[in-house]
Amino acid sequence: MEERTPNEIRDEAVTEWNSSAPLKYDIGQKAAGDNLDAKHDLIGEAKKEAIDLWFYLCSAEREKESLLLKIKSLRDDQSGLLYKIKSLSREVERLKEVAKL
Repeated sequence: MEERTPNEIRDEAVTEWNSSAPLKYDIGQKAAGDNLDAKHDLIGEAKKEAIDLWFYLCSAEREKESLLLKIKSLRDDQSGLLYKIKSLSREVERLKEVAKL
């Protein structure tokens, strides 16, 4: 992955936020049915959101670990295939020498 500058990190994050936050907010407002400023337990609601976030992060972490294991397995497969290619190349060279006789 390409390294980004601090400004690029900020700009990409803000762009993503601006493209998804308004719709997410509007959907939440329709589901809640009232004005956010009229809610009385915003801290309690935020705690519930934090709990949801925790579970999202746990699942994402598990997915990441699974992908890292797949990458390791693919690298191991690649190493085995490279070894096999080298062995076959040596065998081809040996057979060429035998064919010259």
